[in-house]
Amino acid sequence: LMRFLVGGDPRHFVGAAFCGRPGADLAQVIGFAMRAGVPVQAVREALPIHPTVAEFIPPLLGALEPLG
Repeated sequence: LMRFLVGGDPRHFVGAAFCGRPGADLAQVIGFAMRAGVPVQAVREALPIHPTVAEFIPPLLGALEPLG
């Protein structure tokens, strides 16, 4: 389970939550993006190494939808 909270223009990560064993590795990726001010678009266009759970981040970011 991965959940992203994105806001602003350009869109940046505000927060994220991960459930499961690889959650710490995923938090590392998003935490770095948050601290460095990397926009969501840059992470969505990234090419994570295979095989890792991080390779699921870009497709999920492509499916982001606004809340309410």
